[in-house]
Amino acid sequence: MFRSAIFLLFLSTILLGCAAAGGYPENPVDPATEIGPLTNYFDAKKMLLYQSMAPNDPQRMALRNEIIYGRVAAYDVEFTQFQIRLNRERIIPDAAADSAIAVMGGVGTAVAATATKTALLAATTATTGIKGAVDKDVFYSQTMTALFAQMSANRAAVLATIDKGTALPDSSYPLTRGLIDTAAYRDAGSIPGALAGISHDAGKKTDEAKLMISQIQDAKIALATARYRAK
Repeated sequence: MFRSAIFLLFLSTILLGCAAAGGYPENPVDPATEIGPLTNYFDAKKMLLYQSMAPNDPQRMALRNEIIYGRVAAYDVEFTQFQIRLNRERIIPDAAADSAIAVMGGVGTAVAATATKTALLAATTATTGIKGAVDKDVFYSQTMTALFAQMSANRAAVLATIDKGTALPDSSYPLTRGLIDTAAYRDAGSIPGALAGISHDAGKKTDEAKLMISQIQDAKIALATARYRAK
């Protein structure tokens, strides 16, 4: 009983450690504390203040940029937490299964009570089966890395558009346009957004490849025609 308790305590510590880390360094500030002040940029009062200013007022452009980048900062905090949660879901099952197999196998060998030993070894077998299923999970073991990369690329592209827009006068880049772009920035960090980006890139590369093949074929036909006429 005592050894079983030690085993359970040890296993819980391992799992809690994995859950806390998630593969990312600990944030010195609670994300809720970071988000708190940034919610101000989603308040309608800010937009009403913007609309009350004269179109040529320099403060209007400054407030526009403040609202836009305030929302961008809020989406950055949420995106980081989103990545941590997804990465935690990918890491914990595999790490937990590995740890459980190692610990249960060791305890199963050490305990003297036959019934307890049999139960632990049976649990080891069950965990091995679970880990086998996790290893076959293509989404978490392989695809998530590509999706994270695509999300970052999507977000960088939208942020570049925002940066260009915020350098323009308010008449050329009003707040309404900026809010559309910040919403696109938010969606660029989603799984559907990443999949759409991958699909778009694949389609673009396919079109480029088809154009190249067509050009090569046209060149071959032109060369064959020139040789025929030269005879």
